[in-house]
Amino acid sequence: FIIGSLFYVGPKGHSLLRFLMPLLLILIIYDSQQYFASLVRGSVYIQGPSELDMALFGTEEGTLARWFQNHPHPLLDALTGVAYLGFIPAYVLMAAYLHFYLPSRNRGSKYESIYRDVGRVMMHAFLVLTLAGYLTQLIFPVAPPWYVDLYGFEYVVEAPAEAAGAARFDSLVGFPIFESYYAKSTNVFGAMPSLHVGQTFLAFYFAIFAGRLRVLNGLMFVLVFFGAVYLNHHYVIDGLLGIFYALIVGWVFTHVMKPRRSAE
Repeated sequence: FIIGSLFYVGPKGHSLLRFLMPLLLILIIYDSQQYFASLVRGSVYIQGPSELDMALFGTEEGTLARWFQNHPHPLLDALTGVAYLGFIPAYVLMAAYLHFYLPSRNRGSKYESIYRDVGRVMMHAFLVLTLAGYLTQLIFPVAPPWYVDLYGFEYVVEAPAEAAGAARFDSLVGFPIFESYYAKSTNVFGAMPSLHVGQTFLAFYFAIFAGRLRVLNGLMFVLVFFGAVYLNHHYVIDGLLGIFYALIVGWVFTHVMKPRRSAE
């Protein structure tokens, strides 16, 4: 409906459609995984990632994710819940700010095409990073920390997705936002790499490259990385791999695709 509507609106709709197409493709591919993920998924890794994270970042009470479940705080529940809900809209708004708003404010100057190029490339980088993450999660599926808390190291094929620590946010607001969202999750064993962390770091990378909104995007990245572990959805190593993927994709798109850098 969105694609068709924007196509028939006219030239302005076409421009918006081209900008949003990477995001729309991601939504379609994510949803379609429910039909094929279990058929093509490799051997699921449950114990190894948990033990590795424990060895590198563990506490006396277990992994860092496990420690946070024993020491939650309502303020952190609220902050991380909001960040988890808003990290994709924040990424798209950042790209739209560069692609639409700044060119209109710098019309006729050399910066007009600079910002437009960076905003466009940012959306395509988002698509490539996400697809690379999806492919890795299918080839090298890893159970999230909440799964280990519930099932131990046993492989449960039909294990449903869980909101995990994000359920505390639902309790705060009195509405099952995360419970409803994760009930529709298409890949329970998609913990590594953390695309939450990777995508917010990619936004921070482009913010540095463009010289705009660096502090805001940096704060979002830190909060989402913290939230990924605090909410029991990812190990620290999942987030670090997400950053590594984002660095590669960001470098490729800013050096191979070569959008021009802001002179600010």
